[in-house]
Amino acid sequence: MAGKINGRIFLADSFEATIRIQHGIAAMRRNCFAEAIGYFNAALEFQPDDPLIHWNKATSLLSLGDYIEGFREFEWRWKMYDWRWGLLGEDIYRVQPVPQWCGESLRGKRLLFYWEMGYGDGIQQLRYVPVLRDLGAEVIVLAPRPLMRLARILDCDVIETIPEDVSGFDFRCSLFGVMSALSQTVETVSGRPYLLPVCGSPGGSKVGLVWSGRTQTEFSLAGFLLRLDLHGYELQSLQPGPCSSTVLPLPPGDFLDTALMIARMDHIITVDTAVAHLAGAMGHSSTHVLIPHCSDWRWHFGNAWYPTLKFYRQTKAGDWAEPLAMLNGALRWSSTSS
Repeated sequence: MAGKINGRIFLADSFEATIRIQHGIAAMRRNCFAEAIGYFNAALEFQPDDPLIHWNKATSLLSLGDYIEGFREFEWRWKMYDWRWGLLGEDIYRVQPVPQWCGESLRGKRLLFYWEMGYGDGIQQLRYVPVLRDLGAEVIVLAPRPLMRLARILDCDVIETIPEDVSGFDFRCSLFGVMSALSQTVETVSGRPYLLPVCGSPGGSKVGLVWSGRTQTEFSLAGFLLRLDLHGYELQSLQPGPCSSTVLPLPPGDFLDTALMIARMDHIITVDTAVAHLAGAMGHSSTHVLIPHCSDWRWHFGNAWYPTLKFYRQTKAGDWAEPLAMLNGALRWSSTSS
């Protein structure tokens, strides 16, 4: 027995699983995560070892705040992407013999803590470097060049490539693998600033802007400025690339340079991108983040990670009117209350 979807023919089990996956993804897009998990569990009855189903189930669990089960399922990402993720490239096959850290004692051990996804993910998970060091580990962070100087603020060794001889590492742990190893929950994630702590000045006039990123491309700079009430503010771009005559461009540099620029800003307005993570990691107190209706899992509990950030989420997909009105109101309140 077989079925057909979009002209493709599937065998019975594959067809049944695919239908349930499609229903589950549709539920995720409506932010109905419990419903989505039900569909993914049903799909797993037909294809129990399908990493894509486990991945979608993981992001649904994480969006609901179930970090214990969610990060356990999250480990299936390596079955989906393997060596194509992160800096390791094919070097992942060389580090795989190094034991994966699963919560064992780290006293006197050398731990390779390696970057695997986007810049924002790296900034978010650097908070665990001091935690791992407090457990007794000598932490060696594998990071991309734009994050290397920023990571060194945490007083750890930072490398850009895997050495030929990996026998000096006692354990390895990916940036998100630490979550399961430490049994982290929404309640146990530390929201304390950990990178160049700084506060904004509510009555100040310098605004740092980020209007687009790798996954957020709805706004152009002109469209962003048109919808924000920024009269009287000094405007500074916090993303690389060309700007308008009314916005100062971001000078060339890495994320440490961007952090130092953030420290000079009174307010930050950003879409979901690495600067949101960076401002949150610094504890910047007047950072405003625009979140789409269907967002990344971490922003459903964003204040657990970054208590100082202020979030403006779409209540309807594609409609920014309400979150932008709320953001403009917050800026007006800030300017009149100083």
